[in-house]
Amino acid sequence: MKFKLISLMFVFSILYVFSYQLYGQQPQSTGNSELVRADSLKQAEKQLERAQQEKDAATIETAKIDSREAKETAKEAQRVEGDASKSAKEAQKALRTEKKAQKARIKANKQAEKATEAKEKSDRNY
Repeated sequence: MKFKLISLMFVFSILYVFSYQLYGQQPQSTGNSELVRADSLKQAEKQLERAQQEKDAATIETAKIDSREAKETAKEAQRVEGDASKSAKEAQKALRTEKKAQKARIKANKQAEKATEAKEKSDRNY
């Protein structure tokens, strides 16, 4: 009796395990609405991915344009700086030249005064 009970329980447990495995391997039937929903989700994901790629491409293009503009601005700034430096050097040179000219005028005025004094002295002696 015990043997029959144990063997019967063993057979039922084996049948349960096999039927559970077979049930787990059977494909579940998906309805048409589920397939449509899955397709629409895939399409939505693809659209989001395309939109993200377009946005990334636009961002990269904007960054390239900004980089070009920054380089052009930097070149212009260097050119202006060079021009300013040249102008400053020319102004310093003009200042030095003017100072020399003033010294020469002062020296010429002193010489003219000495010459005038010498002439007056010479005239007085005669």
